[in-house]
Formats: sequence, C-alpha cells, structure tokens
Amino acid sequence: MSTPYIIYCFFRFTYENPNGLSWLVFYLLNSLLSHATNHKQTRLNTFSEKLTRMEQVRLNNILDDYFQDSWKLYEDAFPIEERRLLDVQSYVMQKENYHFDTIIDEKQLIGFLLWWDLETYRYIDHFATSTQQRNKGLGRLILEKFMDINDKPILLEVELPNSAINQRRIKFYERVGFKLNQHYYEVPSSKEGKPPLALLLMSYPKLLTANDVEEFTKKSHPIIFND
Repeated sequence: MSTPYIIYCFFRFTYENPNGLSWLVFYLLNSLLSHATNHKQTRLNTFSEKLTRMEQVRLNNILDDYFQDSWKLYEDAFPIEERRLLDVQSYVMQKENYHFDTIIDEKQLIGFLLWWDLETYRYIDHFATSTQQRNKGLGRLILEKFMDINDKPILLEVELPNSAINQRRIKFYERVGFKLNQHYYEVPSSKEGKPPLALLLMSYPKLLTANDVEEFTKKSHPIIFND
C-alpha cells in the first residue's frame, strides 16, 4: 500500500468522521505516553537493580584490590593541583576518619567516594564515576545513598563557574540538593610552592554563613590538608 494512498485514506476518514479525529489523536498520544512511561519505568528498575547490586568497599591500603583502578580514575578525573601524591594518599588512608570508598558492581569499579567524617560535617574530598558509567544517573544515585546515611551536613568543593564544564558540575550537585555558597574560600595547593586555589563550597542540606565557612577552614583544614 503506497504512502500517498494511506494519506488519502487518512484525510478521507477525517473528513467523513470529524469526531473520529479526536479519538485517533487521543489514541496516538496515549500510545506514545504509555511507551515513554514504560521506557522510563524500565530504566528506573534497571538503576534500582544496579544500585542494590553495587557494593561499597572501603580501602585502607594502596595494595588493596581496586586501588590501582581507582588511582587511574583519580588521576584522570582531577587536575594535578587538586590531587595528592601517592605516598601522601597512602598516609591519609591510615586515618580513621578518612574513607576511601570504592563502588563495585560485578567486580568492576563503578566509581569512588573519598570523604572525611569530621566533627560537624561530612566532607567529600573527591568523587568520580568511571568514564563508562557517566551520564547514566549512577553518580546521582551514589550521592543520594551517601546523603541518606545520617543527618550530618555535607560539604564539598567546586571550581569557580568560569567554564562550561565547571558550570555543569555545579548544576549536577544542585540537582541532587546541594547549595552553592558564594563566600570567599580557598584551599592550599597540593603542589609545593604554588598559591592557594580559589574554590567555592557547596553544602547540603542548607546554605552556610560566612562564619560557618570561617569555622570550617579554621578547624578542618589542618586535618584535611596536614599531609
């Protein structure tokens, strides 16, 4: 049956059955909506199954399983001025309140969440998912699971929104629920002799005051950056 003939039949049906057009449009829209809903539900079920299946493994030594893969991801995901040297990372991992948590699915590294359990805050030092797992919603699921562990507020740092990729990173954290604080904030560079890095703090569940930022810098920086 040719396409022109199908078009002819459609317009003839519409002309002879004007009330039928509304029914036809409703049927088509309902079919499209049903398909989209089923696709979304299937995707959500897949995410839910994957999240349930994923395992969180805390590493305490650079000789532990998954560390080499994690370290390669770490070096690929962060600029050199925001990374620790390997010997420094080995030292930090011995600290009780520092967590090098890897996310594993079927013995494959999905990502990692490196964080400090401080007196007042949980501070996310580094967070990344593997290249193959990006843009699939897993990063958000991992963060949301971390956010639900307890009620202690969470802090993390982001680079200034002076590039498209930095802006996208900020938007990602905002969609999860973090708030962007505009107070001046800087951290020491991991490279000796380099000036401090100007960054911004993001916080969950609420914004910080200038005094909050000052107190965090005074009390927590000696713990985080005293390598």
